[in-house]
Amino acid sequence: MKKIILLMKSLTLLLIMTPLVSVAATVYKVVDEDGNISFSDKPSPQAKIIEVKKAPVISMPDVELPEGQAAEEETEITYQTLLINKPDNDQTIRDNTGSLDIVLALEPALKQQHKIRLSLDGKQVATVDLLNLKLNNIDRGTHEIVAEVIDEESQVVISSEAVTFHMHRFSQLFNQQNNGGQNNGAVSPTNPPRGTPPAGPAPGSGPAASSL
Repeated sequence: MKKIILLMKSLTLLLIMTPLVSVAATVYKVVDEDGNISFSDKPSPQAKIIEVKKAPVISMPDVELPEGQAAEEETEITYQTLLINKPDNDQTIRDNTGSLDIVLALEPALKQQHKIRLSLDGKQVATVDLLNLKLNNIDRGTHEIVAEVIDEESQVVISSEAVTFHMHRFSQLFNQQNNGGQNNGAVSPTNPPRGTPPAGPAPGSGPAASSL
């Protein structure tokens, strides 16, 4: 009975050492004078070599993404640059209608689900899928424009650097004088005479966007 218990203990020890077989290439069995069995990875004069089969290696299967998700990851676009090529920064625009031509550069091309949002002085004035557009009826003075690419959830994907420009418009008084023949010289879009109200959009109106 004692030998059976010792044998069971030895088998248990052998099972515990089985995962180490991949590290220890050889296992040695030793039986002492009392019949006790022990195992070791170090050789001894009384040891016998035991061949132990290597533990099976389980390889994980490749995980395949759903077709829709895989396609979405493959078509995901990372924009490199978004620039405002026109107008130039700090450029002066002389236009009595307050019109401004805007030319953008985007690399790579605009994704189908994305839009370009244009802001003037911090206020959104246009959301389009064009790189060339025009803003009309801009007040006289210094302004700042910023372009952004937004996704279908209106989240900003990339933003351009802000560009500052100066809009010069003729005053209404200069227009009346010019039309009446009282001023035959060149009309300068500088500050109007004292007391002259600035020419601007009609009440309730603001900049309007259109394509070039």
